[in-house]
Amino acid sequence: MSHNRQLQDIEKELRELKNHPIYRKKNLTFNIIAGITMIAALRCCSYASDIYDMHKVYTKNVIGNDAPEKFYEINGERVYLEIDGKSVDEYFK
Repeated sequence: MSHNRQLQDIEKELRELKNHPIYRKKNLTFNIIAGITMIAALRCCSYASDIYDMHKVYTKNVIGNDAPEKFYEINGERVYLEIDGKSVDEYFK
């Protein structure tokens, strides 16, 4: 059997396999699983971004003298770590 004939036989068998219902079902299942995985990955990235932003420490002068304050900003609310260069405890003593 010639090389070209063997190649043609392999291509024919491959076409027949691709037309088989089991192949189509597996291919559909794979596509569904891949789609669900991609959606889950995108949601994880979104959550990770929100968590990163939530734990970002800002340094900005917003209260009192020229010394900057350090704070987290969570849902638009500030949680102060330092005010005017002092810890929150020291600032309110």
